[in-house]
Amino acid sequence: MAALHRVSLEGQTAYAELLSDLMRYAHAETPGSIARKRVGGRDYLYVQRRTLGHMHQAYLGPDTEEIRSRVRELEAAWQAQHVREDRRARLVRVARAAGVATPTAAEAKVLRALAEARLFEVGGVLAGTHAFAVIGNALGAAWEGGALRTGDIDLVHDPRIAVAMSNHPPAALARMQTEGVLGVKLWAIPGLDPREPSCSFMVYGTELHVDFLTPLRGRSEKPVHLSIVGGAAQSLRFLDYLVEETMPAVVVGGSGVLVNVPTPARFALHKLIVATLRSPSLATKERKDLLQAESLLAFLLEDRPDDVREAWRALSARGPGWIKRVRASLRKLDPSIGPRIDRVVAAS
Repeated sequence: MAALHRVSLEGQTAYAELLSDLMRYAHAETPGSIARKRVGGRDYLYVQRRTLGHMHQAYLGPDTEEIRSRVRELEAAWQAQHVREDRRARLVRVARAAGVATPTAAEAKVLRALAEARLFEVGGVLAGTHAFAVIGNALGAAWEGGALRTGDIDLVHDPRIAVAMSNHPPAALARMQTEGVLGVKLWAIPGLDPREPSCSFMVYGTELHVDFLTPLRGRSEKPVHLSIVGGAAQSLRFLDYLVEETMPAVVVGGSGVLVNVPTPARFALHKLIVATLRSPSLATKERKDLLQAESLLAFLLEDRPDDVREAWRALSARGPGWIKRVRASLRKLDPSIGPRIDRVVAAS
């Protein structure tokens, strides 16, 4: 099991304040202007700003006194952006000193660039080991050791999100390959089949990779073009369960980066499924999957058993094959974990 320590109250408070501040000013980070549209005899207000060289709008609401008050807050916030950045950087330092897990400077820069490209805003979900670290921080726990080491940043997009997004960044991924965002440029890594678009990218000047993933729809595991990303994503089985329920969270680096991550219990159970898919040549990755799942489940069974129960029931509804895979991995964990899950699931 990955070594765990509970973050001090000071660290948890700093994290909570950082998350609250980033969510409150989610529309205020890039200064813009207020646009008004008249539809059906009624006025509606939008935040209008230029991102990646293109103008886009975000809906605020009808032209009411409440929304106008929100507009005044935004306009004041745009004027005080540097003050907020300084405050968040201080909160990051407090959280780091309290033992909260933090990324390397290079990782934080790449994650900030992905956020600046609006890839989280339009539904992107951070997965993999970076999500594991962020989830721990959100729970008030920090993991140590090999469970946190990785050179990959995994970003999952569900194509169904595009249906609900009327205004998304045009070709954000292509922009990151040509001009870069915040100094971060991506270089496509060719796949095994040169006829298929790349879903994996190297970050110039680093050893980091960014992989774009999407839930498998149908039977083909070929890359899928996502207009909401402006590029292709690799289709993978079982990802739909992982990203069906997500939560906002913060990468504690720089001045904080607002991201989406899977809910903790679903992340843990999904890791148990993924472990069964690893070939013998990927035994190291399988061990990491099991290590992360075991550490997270041990924590959740003690502090948040209801979360485990709900995640297990959602998994059971998908069929016995899913449960069979999870139980196969559970037999490789601490022998107390499986029975504890059974007791929690059986409880009313």
